[in-house]
Order: sequence, then structure tokens, then C-alpha cells
Amino acid sequence: LISRFEPLAWHPISGTGRIVKLPLLRKHFAPALTSHIVWLSGDLLFMKILVVEDNYLIGMHLRSLLEREGGEVLGPCGSSEQALALLDEHEFKGALLDYNLRGGENSLRIAERLQQQGCPFVFISGVARSGAMPTEYRNVPLLSKPILDDQVRSTVREFAAQAVDQS
Repeated sequence: LISRFEPLAWHPISGTGRIVKLPLLRKHFAPALTSHIVWLSGDLLFMKILVVEDNYLIGMHLRSLLEREGGEVLGPCGSSEQALALLDEHEFKGALLDYNLRGGENSLRIAERLQQQGCPFVFISGVARSGAMPTEYRNVPLLSKPILDDQVRSTVREFAAQAVDQS
């Protein structure tokens, strides 16, 4: 009885769309669910977001959460080199940066590049405090681990609002 239906979800502002795959019990429910999906995922539809997180499970959780919200997520990157390589190839609308990475590395080089590109970002940390941040990054939001899904959603919605303001 389960069939696959691929409605086209349109972004209410940009007018762009993408296919959203849903398993449905009956095809006649598709129109109602399609409008519901546009409402839920429209804020992040096609928005490219960078995730830098050296803990693979946390990184994949963030990726999955943002993709469910309609974002196009690259990462998780576990090192500055991986993230900087992606920044050379892609233009992002937002980024989530784990402040402390493996091997004593931090994400400040990535943050510097994002600032140069005018891309909004937030730091994520289980140990760093905003007062311990370098002066130039004290105004950047800091999410403390463990992070709630709602904190991530509201953060990336702010990215989306900034992206709309810039266009």
C-alpha cells in the first residue's frame, strides 16, 4: 500500500524548488502534505550550510537535523583543512563551527575566512566560554554543548533571514 510520491516544494521567497521524497499511504493525501512540507522546510530550502565538528556522531546529527529542515549541508568536517577546502569550492549561507577541534586545533582560521566572505556563523563548544574567545569573535554567538535541536533550528533560521536581507 505504500507508494512513493515526489512533490515539488517551492521556496516562498526565491521561487526555487526541489524534489522532496515522501512515503505516503495514499496518493490523495499528497496535496495537503506537500503544502505542509513547504512550510516546514521553506526557510532553509537550498541553503548551503557548513558544519565543522570533529565528533562524528554530533556532526552527523547536526547534518541530519539541518537536512530535515531543508538545508544543503556540507560536512561534518573534522579539521580546519577540510573546511577551508570546502570554503574554496562553495559559497555558504551559514556555518556551525566546533571551536575546539582534535589535536589542539581550533576553528579560528575558518571563522576568519567566513568573516571575510560575509557568511554568518556560530561557534559550538563544550568547554569554551564567550569571555575566553579572542576579542574579534566575542560578538559571535556561542552554543554550549550539549546543544538542543531547537537551538540549532533557530540559529540557522537567523542565517536564512540574513540571507534574505542580503538578496
